[in-house]
Amino acid sequence: MIDLYVNLPNDFEQRYKEYRNELLGNEQNKILSGIYYNQITGVGCVNGKEFKLKDNTAEYRVFNLLYGNIGKKVSRYDVLVGAHFYEDGADIDPTRKIGETSKINDVVKKIRFKLNLSVNELVNNNGNLTLIYNKTENPPNTPQT
Repeated sequence: MIDLYVNLPNDFEQRYKEYRNELLGNEQNKILSGIYYNQITGVGCVNGKEFKLKDNTAEYRVFNLLYGNIGKKVSRYDVLVGAHFYEDGADIDPTRKIGETSKINDVVKKIRFKLNLSVNELVNNNGNLTLIYNKTENPPNTPQT
């Protein structure tokens, strides 16, 4: 079995800040904040802060959906399927609305805490989630996976 966990170097934060400052200096690539994430390993970095989402958790599955759709709305139903509240293709049960809302709020709270995101960066609008961030494909000198 292949170990997919990547150990990020200790000086990763410093290199990421230098990379970000370089981008901020270039008007064509101006960004406010950046995110690097490996959807296979669950390892990533937001503004120099490293994180790891555990495989097969609701946070891991929902964040993979969000990361694949940065800047786009992920529907309430897709979030619930990603969190395994509903099976894929199942109909929405209106009697479970309170449970749905609770599950979405719990997942959003955990993702915001682990990634240190604000309500303006991970937006929850009636269960529809939007990740407002700029994707950084590969900060300099980071391991390739």
